[in-house]
Amino acid sequence: MMSDKLWKLISFLLCISGIGSAAVLITHVIIGGILDPQYNQIANSISSLTQTGAPNQEIMQPFLYIYGPLYIIFSVLLVILFRKKTNRIMTAGSVFMVISAVVSTVGFGLFPFEGGDVGLTFQNKIHIGIVITLAVILTVTLILIAAGCIRTLQYHKFGIYLWILASIFTFACGMTIPLVFYDGPFMGLVEKISVGTLQLFVCSLSIYFRKPRFICRNEDDLSLGNEDWV
Repeated sequence: MMSDKLWKLISFLLCISGIGSAAVLITHVIIGGILDPQYNQIANSISSLTQTGAPNQEIMQPFLYIYGPLYIIFSVLLVILFRKKTNRIMTAGSVFMVISAVVSTVGFGLFPFEGGDVGLTFQNKIHIGIVITLAVILTVTLILIAAGCIRTLQYHKFGIYLWILASIFTFACGMTIPLVFYDGPFMGLVEKISVGTLQLFVCSLSIYFRKPRFICRNEDDLSLGNEDWV
């Protein structure tokens, strides 16, 4: 059984890392648009801010070096808090979130998008493949966590809210993938809707699970109507 002090520390770090990662990524996008007058928030993807040959690549890249570890820390702490303290659906969702954090941090670090007129090089194909893989993993992640919250009494209303976010994210991802291949004029906007929804999802989890009273200590699944809570 986790001690109250350790519990409070972990939930505090969860809140800081979750909100911090979202703040860093949002700042990354805003500053990138300010520094590059040619960058179009509606048409251009977030990856183009750090792609090979980008005018401010050296300035923008450190933001991702901070965002990646913070996102990984958040997702790992979420697994620790969910494991044996919430239902198995939520725990599975948190595990998928860890996978998404590692894949995005390592994958985009090793295979940044190559800008210019180089076309679909091997590196760009890998980069796009990572984007599609992440879209699938994150869709499963958000749906599992939202569904797990809905089926429990204390999280039910919060779960409905998360389900709405998961639906918006899934729709935006479904629109983003074809736009990546056809270079649609609204690709950047649709991508930012999906990324922004994910950051709102992360921040919502960070704030909601900040208080220990929201976490169940029963190892078994708790379905809607179960009153065995702290």
